[in-house]
Amino acid sequence: GDIPSPRPRSPEIAPAQPTAAGPPGIEDKQKVRGWDASELRSSDGKIAVCFIRQHYRIGSGASARFIGTFLMVSRAKGLTMMLKDSTLNLPEGKPVEATLSVDNKPFTDFTAHMLGGDEIGVFPQHGLELARALGDGAPVTFDARKLEKMEFPVPSGIVPWLRACARRSGIGFEPDEMKQ
Repeated sequence: GDIPSPRPRSPEIAPAQPTAAGPPGIEDKQKVRGWDASELRSSDGKIAVCFIRQHYRIGSGASARFIGTFLMVSRAKGLTMMLKDSTLNLPEGKPVEATLSVDNKPFTDFTAHMLGGDEIGVFPQHGLELARALGDGAPVTFDARKLEKMEFPVPSGIVPWLRACARRSGIGFEPDEMKQ
């Protein structure tokens, strides 16, 4: 698939001041196949999370629904996924019973729970297995029968961007896989 053009290497340490949009680094976006990719910084100014996301809107006006798909590789948790739907309103921490399929094949080794009122966190037991399943692009279906069904593509270039960012930053797809 299309790989984004190389960009200059991010500085090892950069200012780590949060912005109105969120954690440091969130406003510095690179476009990858229509997704926004950012390198989020920790308080010491080092890259702590390779973060790529896509937001979309369904409907208009007061009844508009905002959906988001996020893939992240962090030092603490490895590869994780977050799904956001503005119509959800559930307590943080609530477990979510769901199935996940990647490229129409079941992916069973994960847990899910509410991260915020409208955000579901998907935590694979092994981030490398999820990365292999996603390959260089695949359709994904997350089905929490009593709550939400989301179908979305992960286009080519998304996982390779995460791999490149993680490798440059010394972050592993498994929790604490790579230490600095």
